[in-house]
Amino acid sequence: ESTNFAVPEWIPLGDEARVCMCHPHSVRIEMNRFKTLLSEYERDQLVNVQNGLPKVTYSQWARDNVKSKIRKRQRETQEDNEKPESSNKIQKTDRSTKKRGMVVEVMKLLVNDGVKSAATKHRTSSKKRKMASSKGKKKYEEDDYRIALKLKKSSLCQKKQTPVLCLLESGPEYHYFAGNVSAIVEDHARIHFVGTSKCDDLWIPTDSENLFLDGGRWEEHKSS
Repeated sequence: ESTNFAVPEWIPLGDEARVCMCHPHSVRIEMNRFKTLLSEYERDQLVNVQNGLPKVTYSQWARDNVKSKIRKRQRETQEDNEKPESSNKIQKTDRSTKKRGMVVEVMKLLVNDGVKSAATKHRTSSKKRKMASSKGKKKYEEDDYRIALKLKKSSLCQKKQTPVLCLLESGPEYHYFAGNVSAIVEDHARIHFVGTSKCDDLWIPTDSENLFLDGGRWEEHKSS
C-alpha cells in the first residue's frame, strides 16, 4: 500500500491522465469523483468557519458523510417497505422471474470527458454520443428491460464476446449497463460497453456481485 500527496495544481494533470487498460490491476483515480469530494469538503469547512464551528479533518468529514448516506438509505428503504402497492409488485416480479433471473432496467452509458454516467429521459447532455441512425437512437430512448442472470465463470468466453450486464455507480445511484466481455485476465473480465470506445472499458472481477449474464430483453421472454 502507498499514500500519494499532491498540490491542487496537480488536478488538471490528473484530468489529462489516462488509465492503462492492458492489465486489470492498473492504478486509477476517478477524477470527477475526486474533485466532487474535495469541493464538498472545502464548502463544508467554509460553512463551519462562517458559523464559528471548528474545522474537521478530511478523514472525519468522510466518515460522517458515509454515516449520513447510510442513514438516508435506511430511511428510503423503510419508506419503500411501508408502501403496500410497490412491495406487492416487487414480490410478484420476483416470483415470476425467480427461475429465469431478475428483470432490470438497462441504461445507456454516456462518457463525457472521461466521466461515465447514465442517460435518462430526464437528463440530456450536449456531448452525448450520436447514434449511427435514427432507428438506433429511438431504440435507446425507449425503456430497455432485460433479464439479469446469475453469472458462472464457465459461461464467460472472450472469443464469443459474452453479453453481460453490469451494475455500476452513476452519480448518487447505481444503474445497469449492457456490455460484452472482450478479454479475461487473472479472473478479471474486461467489459466493453455499447456505444463507447475501447478506452472507456472497465475491468471487473469475474466473481463480482455486480456482474450478470445478459439474458435478453424482458419483452421477448414475456411473449414466449
